Amino acid sequence: MRLDHRLLRARFYFSRKGEKAAKFQNRSPRTTANWEFFNLLVGYWEGAVVDNIDEEYDRLIQHLHVSAVKAESSTSTKRRLSPETLELICHRGIARAAGNRELTSEIGKQCR
Repeated sequence: MRLDHRLLRARFYFSRKGEKAAKFQNRSPRTTANWEFFNLLVGYWEGAVVDNIDEEYDRLIQHLHVSAVKAESSTSTKRRLSPETLELICHRGIARAAGNRELTSEIGKQCR
């Protein structure tokens, strides 16, 4: 009786394996590219794409410049913090540089 059970399992295993193989065989073939047509289209688009890339590059440079100017003007951030908080931040930096973890932690809690 044990032998029959093993044969049943083996048949089921192989039939499942066959089902998987059949599923892969029924797939459509890979798409192939028509390179001649592709090269023809690239020839038409080449000039327009180069102009568009130049415009996009100029826009990127302008955006980076504006972002850098905004980042450098951290005075707006400092204005939002009270003088006491700025002083605590300064003391916390000194404590951190000295390696005093307890004081750094305490000052950090006060800054919150």
